[in-house]
Amino acid sequence: MSLLNRQQIISIFFFVLLIFVLYQLGLIFSPFFSAMFWAAILTFAFLPLHNLIKRLTRGKETLSALITTLIVLCVTLPLAGLVVSTVAVQGIKMYDWVSTTVTVDKVREIIESIKTYHWFNLTESRFFNIDQFQENITTYMLNVSKFIGNYATNFLAQTTKNILIIGVNTILVIFFVFYFFLNGERLANSIKKFIPMEDKNKDGLFLKLNETLSAVVRGQVFTAVIQGSFGCLIYWLLGLPIPVFLGFLTFLSSMIPVTGAAAIWVPFVIYYFFIGAYTKAVILLVLGTLFISLLDNFLKPYLIGEKTKLPILLLFLGILGGLRLYGLTGIFLGPVLLALFFALIKIYQEEYLSIPK
Repeated sequence: MSLLNRQQIISIFFFVLLIFVLYQLGLIFSPFFSAMFWAAILTFAFLPLHNLIKRLTRGKETLSALITTLIVLCVTLPLAGLVVSTVAVQGIKMYDWVSTTVTVDKVREIIESIKTYHWFNLTESRFFNIDQFQENITTYMLNVSKFIGNYATNFLAQTTKNILIIGVNTILVIFFVFYFFLNGERLANSIKKFIPMEDKNKDGLFLKLNETLSAVVRGQVFTAVIQGSFGCLIYWLLGLPIPVFLGFLTFLSSMIPVTGAAAIWVPFVIYYFFIGAYTKAVILLVLGTLFISLLDNFLKPYLIGEKTKLPILLLFLGILGGLRLYGLTGIFLGPVLLALFFALIKIYQEEYLSIPK
């Protein structure tokens, strides 16, 4: 084996030093990754508006970025403040409501009324023990109410305690949004130059990532907003005491695969059934199915699957796995990594598996 020559030693030293510096920079900038990520999400969400404003201002980039950032600020900041305060307050109200509604005596009264039905007497002895069921359901519902109350209280306390940190992060997000609107295209082009690939492959890779992230952001957020809004309206019409809080929970849960928004409204169908409010139970079941949960099946495949050209099953698994691995950000990162994988597979097939004629 020949000894390394001087040029090889210099190359090894350079790449080792580069990796070390990149690692250190990653540690330095890691506290700001969350702000940068959510700024990127907002940028993708409002990018069509920014492009329209840029055309109206005849290509004045700084002015366009400033106007779009101000619009983002005026739309998201009051909405976020309203949601945070309303959710915290209504979460505490929900705890009080469930604590006073779901009591041992109340559950016992409901169980006794169910026992009067003939069909129940025929099935109870064969399939389950009603006394054990009463004890389990009471414990479960009381624990759920306690969890919701503690979560809402802690959420409000942490929000008040960390108001300075929240304010700093908000300023950072706004700054990053402005920077991405102003220099996002130049930043992407600069990154492109450092990737050791053919230009056509780099263009195709970035185009795929841009299409996927745009579709996922707009598809997930748009669908979740519609489902949460419909849910809030339905809960209000049915007389539930905390419709905004439940609508917010529906908004969050709609982005989670498998259970989706049904995790919020189905328990209330069961609740209405047990208290004898059969009309409300049927109404919530029908409206929840048609106007909340089924929207997910129509909108997301159209807004995400069709535009990203990803298989629906893999898209579903990507969102679920990303959520488990990365938390809320995984909802967006999972499909993007899938799109990146398929784009790289396509490049590999074209560049390395092509058979010369």
